[in-house]
Amino acid sequence: MKKRNVSVEFARLIACIVVILCHCNFFAVYAPEDEFLHRVMISLLADSVGMFWLITGFYFLQAKSYGKLWLGTLKKVILPGLAIILFTRFFTDPIINGVPFSENPALQPEEIKRFFLSLITFRETGIYWYVFAYILVVLIQPVLKKLGEWLDRGAVRQLLFVIITLVLLIANDFSNNGLCHFSYSGIFVLIPAAIEVMWGHIIYQNRKWLMSLTMLVAQLILFVGVLMGRVAVYSYMLKQDMSSHVVSWYTGFGFVMATLVTLICMQIVREDREHSFDDAIRYPAGYTYPVYLIHPFLLSFARVRGLFKAMSEWLSNIFSTGVSAVFSVLIATLIFYFSSLVIAMALRWLCNKCFKTT
Repeated sequence: MKKRNVSVEFARLIACIVVILCHCNFFAVYAPEDEFLHRVMISLLADSVGMFWLITGFYFLQAKSYGKLWLGTLKKVILPGLAIILFTRFFTDPIINGVPFSENPALQPEEIKRFFLSLITFRETGIYWYVFAYILVVLIQPVLKKLGEWLDRGAVRQLLFVIITLVLLIANDFSNNGLCHFSYSGIFVLIPAAIEVMWGHIIYQNRKWLMSLTMLVAQLILFVGVLMGRVAVYSYMLKQDMSSHVVSWYTGFGFVMATLVTLICMQIVREDREHSFDDAIRYPAGYTYPVYLIHPFLLSFARVRGLFKAMSEWLSNIFSTGVSAVFSVLIATLIFYFSSLVIAMALRWLCNKCFKTT
């Protein structure tokens, strides 16, 4: 069996950790006293999902059979996602909030009907919106594949596609999302997701000339510049009582930063070199999706039980407010990543055992 590209797997692993880091940031340090630090963290952690869309584009258009693509999506994405969504829906109140199962409001007939109706119409997305968005992207894979084949006929076409779509994103940013109305469901998530998947396809095809020490230095400098620009725009929008659209993944800032972080990750762990730790990267990277599904439940449990607050108070006695906030986020991220990883490994082992015995 051909081993997965370790540089891509490293980027995938970093994206997964940043997703948890982002969610821990909202739970643990939603309003630290250091406003600048808070805005930097929000701007820095907003684009992990964009990295996943880019990585999806690396291989997505290579699928030769649409039927096999759907079978793989059903087995690896839809069924695990549906299982976790149902579990969190019906067991969150009893387990986290201590509501007796017989009094669980989610089990009321009207509520069950409403939930399943919104589920099949893709309106009940919540924190698992990515699952529904991915299904929509799979639906249009043949269209994206045709587009990719057309773009692959020349580098100029690929460059023009990137420029035109980036201009569209920036124009939407200037309108404060009033031009395209991007969001997290339906056609309004499908369009930016599809664009970023195509960016991933183009980047992966041209990755060879993007990998060098000179390019790495340029990517790092550009990343810092774009980050500071985003923080400045975000601060301005807050002062004007505007929405925080600029720190969404479907913005010009978001696309550029996700691209730069992905490229930097692929430069840190190069695919053209063998490392002793390659398998140590590939193994946990294979669990990024179940970790994504599992960690919100654990985060909710910790928030309700006051674990974030207790940790922040303990660290604030040791460090300054801003530093303790950063440490609390980092520690929480590590705890919930490894906890989710262990649970994901246990569930996969259990599923493999059950299917083998049957």
